[in-house]
Amino acid sequence: MNYFEILEAPISYKIDEQKITDVYLEKQRILHPDLQEKNHDDSDISLLNEAYHVLRSPILRAEYFLKLKGINTDAIVTSESASEILFLREQYESINSEAEIEKFNEYLQERMGNLIDSLYKLENNLEEFNKKFSLLRFIKSFLDRVVPDAYSGD
Repeated sequence: MNYFEILEAPISYKIDEQKITDVYLEKQRILHPDLQEKNHDDSDISLLNEAYHVLRSPILRAEYFLKLKGINTDAIVTSESASEILFLREQYESINSEAEIEKFNEYLQERMGNLIDSLYKLENNLEEFNKKFSLLRFIKSFLDRVVPDAYSGD
């Protein structure tokens, strides 16, 4: 059983997040050992939690969706994404103040939002979906690794 089935959602990047939350909470009530006479296997609860964690995250959901479709999610570097990666690194290296870090962080957050929006439109074009996903994953990794480190230096 895949995560979409566990949370009663269609296998699609476009999901009703409120519906999966409602299904998750209902299944949590069913499986919770303090609320039921029947003890359920801890692996059932763990699987439910993992399914919810993955499907409510646009990035993890994209990766899982691609894997279910049999698409290799190793990073794809196109000339467009290589240019953007280079641009981001150059921008980061030119930062001289905390205010510039904040501005750069805001730019990265906005860029991630735009890429996530594009994934909704590309669901039926898995090759392009995967290219945008690879860039999104890079930007997220860049944001997680590099930008927080810049704060600790000041």
